[in-house]
Amino acid sequence: KLPDTDGDGLNDGAEVLTHKTNPTKADTDGDGLKDGEEVNNYKTDPNKADTDGDGLNDGAEVNQHSTNPLKADTDGDGLSDGAEVNTHKTNPNKADSDGDGLSDGDEVGRKTNPNKADTDDGSVQDGAEVTAGTDPLNAADDVKKDVIKVEVGQAMVLEGIVFKTGSAVVEPQSE
Repeated sequence: KLPDTDGDGLNDGAEVLTHKTNPTKADTDGDGLKDGEEVNNYKTDPNKADTDGDGLNDGAEVNQHSTNPLKADTDGDGLSDGAEVNTHKTNPNKADSDGDGLSDGDEVGRKTNPNKADTDDGSVQDGAEVTAGTDPLNAADDVKKDVIKVEVGQAMVLEGIVFKTGSAVVEPQSE
């Protein structure tokens, strides 16, 4: 068996000759992953703490955030994993952290809050506002839906009503 002085899973010869790592230091780059784990398991660079350059070190990506240490933007939303975790406090594994229909990167570009589905608190989610052509930063342009209370047995005229759930039979009657 070949010697592995630091017990990192790479023999000393491979550390010196192949990987250019320190055979007396189990984690040459200090990222929280042993050199052997980086080379054999994660395919990351044992000499570079942040292999993909996204602002999160490889150990944090693997052990804390479950992100891909080889991909700067794990969820493909246009924000690096590091920016999501450190700056915007969004989920680096979910392209749309607040579920409003806009990716986190799109929200940052529009200056809406990627952690709040309705940035302007106007009752319409940001994604719906963008689709409708209204401003997700201006509550005044949100279209509020009126709620109509319907009582059984009362006659009423329905115009422009859309039934979104359930079903209804509407039969015209003449007097």
